Amino acid sequence: MERPIFKPLGTSADELDTPSLAVELDALEHNLSTVHTFFHQTTAKLRPLVSIHCCPTLAHKQLAAGGTVGGVAVMTLGQAEVFAAYGCRDITIANSVVTPAKLRRLCALARQADITVVADHPAQLQRMAEAAQDQAISLRVLVQIYTDARQSGNAPGPQAVALAQAIQQMPSLTFAGISAAPVPMETSTAGADADSIARQQLHRLTEARAALENAGIGVQVVSVGETILYEEAARTNGVTEVMAGVYALLDAHYAPYWPHLKPAAHVLTTVTSRPEPGLAITDAGQKAVGIDLGLPQVTSLSGIETTGLSAEHCRLRLDALAQPAVNTGQKLWLRPWDLGTCTNLYDLMWVVRQGKIETSWPVAARGQYR
Repeated sequence: MERPIFKPLGTSADELDTPSLAVELDALEHNLSTVHTFFHQTTAKLRPLVSIHCCPTLAHKQLAAGGTVGGVAVMTLGQAEVFAAYGCRDITIANSVVTPAKLRRLCALARQADITVVADHPAQLQRMAEAAQDQAISLRVLVQIYTDARQSGNAPGPQAVALAQAIQQMPSLTFAGISAAPVPMETSTAGADADSIARQQLHRLTEARAALENAGIGVQVVSVGETILYEEAARTNGVTEVMAGVYALLDAHYAPYWPHLKPAAHVLTTVTSRPEPGLAITDAGQKAVGIDLGLPQVTSLSGIETTGLSAEHCRLRLDALAQPAVNTGQKLWLRPWDLGTCTNLYDLMWVVRQGKIETSWPVAARGQYR
């Protein structure tokens, strides 16, 4: 459990103890205004993927910005339970729920909120239908479509049609439509390659919808996972919703694809050592920033490159201009490479405007893997 040293509101953010996760409110509000205004003008709407930040307060700000379906998406049942407890009433779990224990929890949660789940196998459907029937409820189900070798799902065509028909034959389940899970963008993926992956995902989804409709099956929901081409996805014929979450806080990984948005989440770290010229060590390591997909970037000074993280430390290479400006005890701001692995490390995020602390928000769904 994180035990922060709380500061009076209005205190300079540089006085926070380190490492700390902070959100720049002006940048966040810019991102919400930019993206949600776009979705105000499209037929397809946004479903915020709130497992990216795990923060219910931020989720409600996203919903209040409009242009959404009125609900959120998460990746685990545990996250859904937390967001339901914080007042979210329309939740899609964009992941398989399989075990008997989880299915019992799922059915209990469906009594509190409007829950939609994904499925990609007849055996999963059967267990889900039996659990829902035992508790006298009905579950909305999206058939998950296979769009990428790193994800689960059904190939668009006969396999997806057969699964949708099976759902229609089960009284305790309701076929709602189709969904493609967020496709992980590898660290090396960039430019045209990333665009190609995103367009392939869209093509396979529209192909799946056409196959279902040709079989006489109505499709209410066509949900696209996190995509760098959210504007193109929203304008694609047949798509009804876009699950997206990184846009709100914007990490270093997605920033090159969305230059119209502003990085809003940063980690404050302290220089703890200058062991030799050209090298600095800080106190924000893997346990504070995450390193699974890439290294964080220093944003407060130029001429500094992150070269590696251990559990508790970050190693920085300094060029000739940066060396005299970096001293032991100095604080620096890091931009996380991947938001999901960073925010999950904190119990709260400090909310800052123009360098001053305004409030803090709990990251209430962190650690909810089950």
